[in-house]
Amino acid sequence: MYLSELEGKEIINLYDGTRLGTLGNAEVVFEPETGIIKALLLPGFQGFLKFQNKEDITIPWESIRKVGTDMMLVDLHSQKLRSRNGRNQV
Repeated sequence: MYLSELEGKEIINLYDGTRLGTLGNAEVVFEPETGIIKALLLPGFQGFLKFQNKEDITIPWESIRKVGTDMMLVDLHSQKLRSRNGRNQV
């Protein structure tokens, strides 16, 4: 699978059913020495309440459980979502 094939997929957290958004302008974090993907950075995550500020979140690569034709399932029950500014979001 090419990384470009992930674009447009909806991201669902298996732990609580939260819709995290659509994978669009995500950035990929990888180890330069090995090329191993470490995480996806999603821009503009909007919290549960609509008036919350949109913040970037990080999804560790090992949290991705399944990639289907329309969505990506992630399991974030044991990890906290972190924004780029370091604040916990879940």
